[in-house]
Amino acid sequence: MSDRAANPSTARLRPEPSEREAQVALVVRYLPDFTIVHANEAYAALMGFSAEQLVGRSILEFLESDPDRERIISDTRALCPEDPIQTMEVQTIGTDGSISWHRWTRVGVFDRDGNAVLIEAAGTDLTPVRTIENALRESEERFRLLADSAPVGVFLIDESGVLFTNAELQRQWGLTFEETLSEALLDRVDPDDVGHLQEARSTLWREGEPLDTYIRLRVPGGPRNLHLTAQLATDADGVPRFVVGTTQDETDRIADQQQLAESEERFRAIVENAADAIVTVDESGTITEFNAAAEQVLGYDSDEIIGRPFWTFVREKDSPGAELFIREFFASGLTIDPDSPVKVLHKDGREVPVKIAMSAVTVKGQNMLTAVLRDVSERLAFEQELEHQATHDALTSLPNRALLNEQIDLAVARGHRLGTGVGLLFADLDRFKLVNDSLGHNAGDELLVAVSKRIRSVTRPTDTVARFGGDEFVVLAEDLTDVRGGVALADRVLDVLRAPFAVAGDEVYMSASIGIAYCDTANCSAEQLTRDADMAMYRAKSAGGDKFEIFDAEMAAWVAERRALELGLRHALDRDELEVHYQTMVRLLDGSVEGVEALVRWRRDDGELIMPASFISVAEETGLIVPLGRQVLRESCRQVAEWRTAGHVDLGLAVNISGRQLLYGDLVGDVRCALADSGLDPPALCLELTESVLLDDVDAAIDTIERVRALGVRIGIDDFGTGYSSLTYLRRFPVDVLKIDRAFVAELDGGAERAPIVSMVIALASSLGLTVVAEGVETEFQRDQLVRFGCDHGQGYFFQRPAPAGEVELDESPQPALGLRRQITGS
Repeated sequence: MSDRAANPSTARLRPEPSEREAQVALVVRYLPDFTIVHANEAYAALMGFSAEQLVGRSILEFLESDPDRERIISDTRALCPEDPIQTMEVQTIGTDGSISWHRWTRVGVFDRDGNAVLIEAAGTDLTPVRTIENALRESEERFRLLADSAPVGVFLIDESGVLFTNAELQRQWGLTFEETLSEALLDRVDPDDVGHLQEARSTLWREGEPLDTYIRLRVPGGPRNLHLTAQLATDADGVPRFVVGTTQDETDRIADQQQLAESEERFRAIVENAADAIVTVDESGTITEFNAAAEQVLGYDSDEIIGRPFWTFVREKDSPGAELFIREFFASGLTIDPDSPVKVLHKDGREVPVKIAMSAVTVKGQNMLTAVLRDVSERLAFEQELEHQATHDALTSLPNRALLNEQIDLAVARGHRLGTGVGLLFADLDRFKLVNDSLGHNAGDELLVAVSKRIRSVTRPTDTVARFGGDEFVVLAEDLTDVRGGVALADRVLDVLRAPFAVAGDEVYMSASIGIAYCDTANCSAEQLTRDADMAMYRAKSAGGDKFEIFDAEMAAWVAERRALELGLRHALDRDELEVHYQTMVRLLDGSVEGVEALVRWRRDDGELIMPASFISVAEETGLIVPLGRQVLRESCRQVAEWRTAGHVDLGLAVNISGRQLLYGDLVGDVRCALADSGLDPPALCLELTESVLLDDVDAAIDTIERVRALGVRIGIDDFGTGYSSLTYLRRFPVDVLKIDRAFVAELDGGAERAPIVSMVIALASSLGLTVVAEGVETEFQRDQLVRFGCDHGQGYFFQRPAPAGEVELDESPQPALGLRRQITGS
């Protein structure tokens, strides 16, 4: 081909145009720049021109699409002597806008240098074929769109296999279109259904019998149930061509049916074994059905009650009303389910409370009334018991705080209406904790029950005796003319409690502190009366107990003052008005400063400095001592760490800890944070506790102390000698330091009476391995005496008064007891 193209003389061997045009339908010749130089009449007619009119025009004008143009340009440029022939299909557009399809064979003619000089193209009209193909394609697409929009699966198969599946079938089977054309369809069928399905398909092809069956699939997401139908399609001669079928996903419907069937079965079982009484009555009020539970609730056998009127279950005087109710019920057709229980008559004559629900039903065209009766006797008794438990103390069966508050408000309202007063006695047992701890909780409970009975014995039937909580009792007395009625009642209560109690085989003596509050207006509330009586009780207990106090205007002023102090203290915590002062602790022999004790002060915004004796008790009562103590601990740790960094490397710190911090706060967490934030070495810190704090709850105190000591912190007992403990008892407590109370130190100046006691305490404490520190050292004589007794450490005004951090002298001390040391040691 390339040789022929390379030799122009071979052009004469080509057929003349008339010969070539007789062999093909369309002929056109054009130059490499796509200019037409010749076209036969068929091509010219197709383009809507004469052959002469086409000469000189570009062949690109008659191509329908840009891609076809670009392809011809690209392919033409690629023609070469080595590859001079090309075949392609293009769409051509005529002058009338008609589009036709043609297959062209192009042959390049080349000069001696291999350059294309002419392109000859012969084409065949493919328009009829492509038109049919496009019509078929559009028909198939319409069929596919129709099938894919169907809510059921659609498939088409012949003897060779699957020809078509729609989108819904692919979703049902969890397969792609391509996968459904393979044997993957059978792979998804439950193995137990495969044989049945294949046999049904064979029968369909062989006998033409329509297929209608259910199959189960195993697909991702869980098993499915399909309803499959199929029919055989034949040609005009009755020859089978293919099978067309549908698949309906019945999974949810079958599951619903199964669930409904199970529900109905459960319902039947419930009815058959119903615990509730079920009674059916016709329109005349005659009983037609009476189940076993009804026999139990109402006492009748079904044989004796069926046929009798429904109002058999109400008292005779109520029968007309029951009969009228039945008639009105059938007239209205309403369902009745009253909230409150009703009482029906048992065969033995007693009334049974039941919860009843009635509804109308139609049985074989006859209107019936079905009544479901539930015996609520036990429930009501249980509810009454729960109500009693919610409003009464479980131990003494007395009214509790909640019920008492309701009774107080009602009593005040009645008193205001009748013009009488109300008295409230708040009694707290003295030393009850001592009895509880020594004899045990069971004995304590026994004592509380006995106390409640004695108080009840001296009150009037109209008085309310309540247990407020713990060892606190409250008496509400109504119809009083003045507070003297409450005083007389308080005297009787105190007297009756003074007699000994027999508890756990022991004789126990008990007393109480009583506060009395009186109200003769409608303006007082349960909260106010209780608070006032409680405050008066605390005043009585502070006075030694076994007495009563009356809340009056003076006490109200005192209460107001305490509340104002509490509010001010809260603001002080928020506004950072608390200061930490420090008192040095020294070594008695040489006067060197060994540590400091942190002492809190409150400096108000007006500059007044308030000492702790004025506010610590309020802080303790309100719980503010916990955040207050936390502030003091953190600030003092920070300050001492700063002093140690500045050169006082061995300086120690003592911080007082309250009972609330020890037993109810997070003392371990507070100490850990204070040490971590300040960087203070744990052994430098000593937490000081009073004896009474330790003895409030021994086990809990020991547990917290041990966890604090595990941090490396030391523990000290402050004000030793003022509490109830002994040195022997202290063996139980993991303590390191013992501080002798200032009262003992002060009496060293008064003579020799207290000296042996102090000496003995120091000696015994030292034998237990405890460091002894004397508090309140104010004179040289006291210091010398303590040194002679073997006390090495002390603090007090003799050495230095408490002062703010900036005024503490850590390097100076009074003249040390060096001469005394020489006397003692002989050196």
